[in-house]
Amino acid sequence: MKKKILIADCDPVSLSYYERVFMNHHLFTTTDGKDALEMFFEHQPDFVIINSHLNNIDGFKVVEEIRALNEIVKIFMIAAYHDDRKRALNVGCDDFHTKPISLSDLQKIIE
Repeated sequence: MKKKILIADCDPVSLSYYERVFMNHHLFTTTDGKDALEMFFEHQPDFVIINSHLNNIDGFKVVEEIRALNEIVKIFMIAAYHDDRKRALNVGCDDFHTKPISLSDLQKIIE
C-alpha cells in the first residue's frame, strides 16, 4: 500500500536518494522547514523523515510545531551528528538515525 511520506532535508543529494528508495510511495520533499510545515498540514502524511538542519526553520522546531497539533504521525529524524539524538527525541521524534543511513534502515522506517 502506498504511503504518504514527507521528507525534509537540506541536502539535495540526500533528497534524491530518498526519492529513489521511496519511489513507490507518494512523496513530498523540501529543503525548507517552513515549506515542510505547510506540506505537512496540506497533505497529512503517514510518515515524516526530517533532518535537523533545514533552511528557514530547523528540523527541531518543525517537529515541535507538528507535535503541537498531531501526536500520531510517525516522525524520524536523520542527522549528521549523534549529539542531536537526545534533542530530537525530546521534541517528539519517534526515532533518530545518523547519516549515512542504510537502505534497510530506511525501509524499516515505513513498515
